[in-house]
Amino acid sequence: MTHCDSDHVGGLAAFPQARIFLGAGEDALLQRQRRRFLGLTYVPHLERPYALLADGDTVAADGVSVRALATPGHTPGSTSYLVDARWLFTGDCIALRDGVARPFYGLMDMERARLPASLARLARLPEVALLCTAHTGCTTNWQRAMQPWRAPAGEE
Repeated sequence: MTHCDSDHVGGLAAFPQARIFLGAGEDALLQRQRRRFLGLTYVPHLERPYALLADGDTVAADGVSVRALATPGHTPGSTSYLVDARWLFTGDCIALRDGVARPFYGLMDMERARLPASLARLARLPEVALLCTAHTGCTTNWQRAMQPWRAPAGEE
């Protein structure tokens, strides 16, 4: 799971045998030590065991490699996943607008000030064949999508 908002964990019942992985920064939300949505609500309680992934952790299953990339901003533990070093799933870290990566929608982000660094971090990845967001679609044009987040030459 990229994060623990109800629109993301709400479908877990359809996958009763699936192992659940979340970014380590989500634990405070899951343990109800922090509230969500302007401090008004808690995230749903997960009824099943889950494992927390640190930045850079890799999970392998059936010959597929999934690397966790901490991309805080939408939530403290928002995590993007790079699958087989080719497909990037960003959850709500990114909203594609006209094919260009932008931060998600303001009031939905808990730590919006952290999002630019998360997007810049993703932009430093090597070529990605497919970038998928949770709500605003996918693109195969990695260069165009991430161009605004790349540091000019000499600034890295």
